[in-house]
Amino acid sequence: MAVEYRCTFDLIEAILSKHQRETPMASNQEQRQQRQQQQLNDALIEAAEHGLLEDIQYLLGRHADINTRDCYNTHTPIHYASAGGHHQCVELLLDRHADVNALGRTYNYTPLHRASLFGHHQCIEILLDRHAEVDALDCYTSTPLHHASKYGNRQCIEILLGRHADINACDYIKFTPLHHASLNGHHHQCIEILLDHGADINARDRNNFTPLHHASKYGNRQCIELLLEYGADKSLINVRISLSAYENLSHECILTP
Repeated sequence: MAVEYRCTFDLIEAILSKHQRETPMASNQEQRQQRQQQQLNDALIEAAEHGLLEDIQYLLGRHADINTRDCYNTHTPIHYASAGGHHQCVELLLDRHADVNALGRTYNYTPLHRASLFGHHQCIEILLDRHAEVDALDCYTSTPLHHASKYGNRQCIEILLGRHADINACDYIKFTPLHHASLNGHHHQCIEILLDHGADINARDRNNFTPLHHASKYGNRQCIELLLEYGADKSLINVRISLSAYENLSHECILTP
């Protein structure tokens, strides 16, 4: 049975008091303060991760560092709140001047990347309203729109495109958001949204493959039919080979130029 996490004010104070009692008198006062600060910072990370709004307010009142990093020295509180969909916490952290474009130190994810990946459209709207970089690049040169498209987050795609995200942005293997949506066989609604907003239907990745090639390679029938309906080029040799290999589709519908 899952145990609900709850960081209470009393618990925080108990931890800090215990630390003070256990610290030898001979310890340097500055070291004690540093340890206490680290405990406050760690508690802030956990409160943001679990969406504990009142605890975040309390910890910030105790001067926890709003842009502190987790134990892996990677993500900040606003990364965790964005990934968890805790939009009220995101708003509070931004009100207290959290870095809206903070980069995670492993993959260079911003809070907007995290919200887009996990499909939290309310967090996306708040972050963009506070001037998050809509086309921020992670270490793979992927934008938030790449993440939303890869994981089939339709509402997030619509919001990002409404804020002028680059619909044909290329990541490190020259995948566009449409490549990702087609490859992963997500709801055809995501592909339709991208195409309706002007995505390049015949964009080539670094292997010269188009979205139709990837959809046919992995047998995503709805994606294939939608891409063809919107005019995808099926005359390209790699596309025709993949379509030929997909035996469940009718020869007449797919292979006839």
